[in-house]
Amino acid sequence: MVLTCFIGNAQTAETVKSAGKAEAKEAAAKAKKQKKTTETKVEKVKSDGKAVAKESATEAKKQKKIADAKAEKAKSESKVVAKESATQAKQQKKKVEAKVKNENGTEMVTVKGYTRKDGTVVKGYTRRAAKKS
Repeated sequence: MVLTCFIGNAQTAETVKSAGKAEAKEAAAKAKKQKKTTETKVEKVKSDGKAVAKESATEAKKQKKIADAKAEKAKSESKVVAKESATQAKQQKKKVEAKVKNENGTEMVTVKGYTRKDGTVVKGYTRRAAKKS
């Protein structure tokens, strides 16, 4: 673009033309600098976003480990409780018998009290021993 302007004898068309080139160079340098600053800001935002995503992923992994540990603990505790219940049931079901002879010479068996599966409590009692074949 050529600007031709005559302002008295001090300025000629060439001085105005060179002044326009200088302003254009200055504006281009300013735009380039602004572009570089903007690109730097964009890169910073991208890297911050990556850091936040990585941090979130790490936190999610930690939460998963904690949840897995709690589940495993609950599972093992339930196994222990089930085992204890089975042992107690066996002990309650077991009838401890002691052989004793009464005055007639008949063998008698003393059965200790126990609890049936349905929850019925049976008190201890004495009965005749089974006949031997």
